[in-house]
Order: sequence, then C-alpha cells, then structure tokens
Amino acid sequence: MKFEFWNEVEDTFLLNQIFSDNIKIGYIDLFSVDVIRDGPTVRLHFDLADSLPDRPLPHWGKPNIDYNRCRMGADCFGVSKFSMQGISTHMRMRLAISQNDKVYKLSLSSKDANIEIQCLNLTLISPSVYMDGDL
Repeated sequence: MKFEFWNEVEDTFLLNQIFSDNIKIGYIDLFSVDVIRDGPTVRLHFDLADSLPDRPLPHWGKPNIDYNRCRMGADCFGVSKFSMQGISTHMRMRLAISQNDKVYKLSLSSKDANIEIQCLNLTLISPSVYMDGDL
C-alpha cells in the first residue's frame, strides 16, 4: 500500500490538529539523517516543502508569531535495509512511503542524493514551525 497523505501514517493526532486538510506526501527539505545502532533506527529531520499548518497551536504564539516553515521528522525503527548515495547542502527530495507485509519502505530522491529505508515501525516526530529568513 502506498501512502498518499501524512495523515495515513499511524499516530498523526497532532498533524490532524494543526492542519484542516490531509497533507500530501511529496517533497521535503531534508536536514539530517541519524543512523542509530540501537534498534536499529534511522531518524530523519525535515521541513514539509509545500505545506504549512493553518491551525497553529496556541503555545506556538499565534497570532503573534510568523512562520514560513514546518519542521517535523520520522523515526524508522527495526531497520532492515538502509542505503544513502550522495549529499548536498540543499536536499529538497521527493519522498514516497509504502507498506507491504508490515514492512515500511521509504524512498527519498533528488538529483544529488538517494536514500532507501526499510523498517518495521514508522513514527512521525511532532511538527513545529519557524521563520526561515532565507525564503
């Protein structure tokens, strides 16, 4: 099964609170990839490239805060396959997530890099927002 929306991944309560519509899985701006021996686990930190929350949480300071980026991430637990080729200082990547026989597959691709992950459990890291002055 191919996931089309972030809301289809388990435990998306917070996403459903801050976005009024489903959030399409598409492009992300990847910031870091952590490979952790215990688990084994791969942790991805990224910005949603094409989506911003339209119902920000009160403790984010709205209406007194401006933001143009939404940072979140994914924890991949029970990793059985991991490969990464290439790297760049700007990693806007196309992300695809699927699940077959209880195994998740994440494929990230750009002109400069490719990442493939297979894992038993996929958990999203809670989103936050910030202002990126470079945009």
